[in-house]
Amino acid sequence: MNIQDLKENFHLISPRIIGGQIPSLINLEGFKKNPNIPDFPSLPQIYLGGKISLNTKTSVEINSNENTIIAFCISGEADIIYRNESKTCNSTSLILIRPHEKYLVKTLTPISKFNCYILKGEIIDVYLSKIKGSIFKLNDSPIYMNIFSELNLILQYQQTNNSLYISSHLQVLLSKILQLSTQQEDFSQQQNHYINLVKYILDNRYNEPLSLDSLSSEVGINKFKLCHEFATQMNISPIKYLNTLRLKKATLLLTETSSTIASIGTSIGIPNTTHFINMFKKEFGVTPQQYREEKSLQRL
Repeated sequence: MNIQDLKENFHLISPRIIGGQIPSLINLEGFKKNPNIPDFPSLPQIYLGGKISLNTKTSVEINSNENTIIAFCISGEADIIYRNESKTCNSTSLILIRPHEKYLVKTLTPISKFNCYILKGEIIDVYLSKIKGSIFKLNDSPIYMNIFSELNLILQYQQTNNSLYISSHLQVLLSKILQLSTQQEDFSQQQNHYINLVKYILDNRYNEPLSLDSLSSEVGINKFKLCHEFATQMNISPIKYLNTLRLKKATLLLTETSSTIASIGTSIGIPNTTHFINMFKKEFGVTPQQYREEKSLQRL
């Protein structure tokens, strides 16, 4: 893969490109340029696409420019950040990036795999005008898996006379995304009230001893249904959302105050200091004290 072909849409932040070479832990062997793009500007076609394997935690800025980008998470987990809002995607999540949008993707697992396609074609705008949302949870339906497999095979082996075949596959995929969008919008309208209430509780009372049982009791919804529907809408479980929020608050307190580790843990709703330290280290790779010291040195 020619690095110049990637620069238009991808800016690798970590690990860094050195000497014009993509780091070996990022495997782009399955990510190919389509050499057979026809001169039919209305039909959807793939400019670049295929399988990307990330064998280290990676941060990359994606700028769609004039293109549309579809990324499907095969395995692993990543934070998708757009306009200062962060959502977590994992296996079978699909990310749709519209033209002139800029996303930051941070993988959370040491190994992540994606199918990614950079698309061109005027008819795509028709689908985008009707599709609401940017992250969709696909099921394990063979329809999706077969589409991705077929597209990857075509790109991998540079098959000729494939334009109409690729176009038909992409239109099926876009139609499925539109169908998912409609389903998600209907579901959202029905469930929005109590999911928003749960999110409000977590955002504003994270320092309280909250649990699935207490949330379920407060909003009047079965805890298993609550957990499932919160995760479906927010792409993260309520307890993981809560703990992520708590730890983010902890990073601010560690850098902006001189409070003890124990008092910080208590103030964010984790009064057990050992548990707080273990959670923090699991999330950030260092203890709270080490994090504070590192940030202090960076300011010198």
